[in-house]
Amino acid sequence: MSVTEAAVELAAYLLARAGLPGLFLLAVAELLVAPIPGEAVFALAGFLSSRGAMGLAEAVLVGTLGNLAGALIEYWLGLRVARPALLKLGKYLMIGERDLEAAEEFFRRRGALAAFLGRFVPGVRSLMGFPAGMARMNPAVFAA
Repeated sequence: MSVTEAAVELAAYLLARAGLPGLFLLAVAELLVAPIPGEAVFALAGFLSSRGAMGLAEAVLVGTLGNLAGALIEYWLGLRVARPALLKLGKYLMIGERDLEAAEEFFRRRGALAAFLGRFVPGVRSLMGFPAGMARMNPAVFAA
């Protein structure tokens, strides 16, 4: 069983057992823990809604709030932790200080557009908070 399959099984279990609180936790974790596929989580929530296990409007609201919470946690980590960590670990990832400065400058100039478009790209969506926080993007603009 692959990591993704295990994550989907865990998501199905949490949604079936915990309902809306489980959906909130999974929506937060989608942005903070790489192998949790958000598309599968929300598809499962939609299926459970169609079966009457949770309301569709409530699932959409709770899932959206969970994603927002996860994005803001990621933003905070980018603001406080990411730059020092990348400066220490960058040599192993082949990322230098000039690379970080270039990325931060790009995000200062085009961050709102990058954050908006990045939300529609699987994989990229789960990383957008880090550069937004590092570039000190307005959190209200990032969250919008």
